[in-house]
Amino acid sequence: MTPVDSVAAVVVATSLHPPSNTPTAPSPLNVAQLDGRPRMSMTAFLGALETHGYVVPEVAYESWAEKMEDYVASSGDGREEHALLPLLHYVTSDLPGGTKARELRNDNTKAALKADGGRDVVLGVSQEILGLYIAYLVQLGFMPKPVQEGKKALPDIVIGEEQLKVLRGLSGRGAVA
Repeated sequence: MTPVDSVAAVVVATSLHPPSNTPTAPSPLNVAQLDGRPRMSMTAFLGALETHGYVVPEVAYESWAEKMEDYVASSGDGREEHALLPLLHYVTSDLPGGTKARELRNDNTKAALKADGGRDVVLGVSQEILGLYIAYLVQLGFMPKPVQEGKKALPDIVIGEEQLKVLRGLSGRGAVA
């Protein structure tokens, strides 16, 4: 996960200062990796929800996987398959043990950002940014408000009527409140 403003900063920096084949970054492809560092663990991600008042009980993976499999199997109404069915094989094949993200070098990205004025761009998502994202999704009506008071209140954000009209049009169903 990487904040969109950070992605935009990297796109601009690498467009103006393209990666080059150097001794510290020898690559004929001249790629600038954007890998969302520091990475946030799923536990920290769920912890952000709890910090803001959502109840997120910790469940053993095996129990969760079994419940997910039962849910997907029993949710079909016979007319169409469940939307999660194509992803079910990930759940049933030890997702935590079998999913390893490769560490990518971001030397070219850092060099481009430095050449573009030395901006210190945070490539990963923090607890604070997640709070802002959650508040936005609540404001849109995509997520319910927290059921209890958390350690931190969600940030106050205001979405204007014009933005809501655009979002309603994008949703195609008027699902945005």
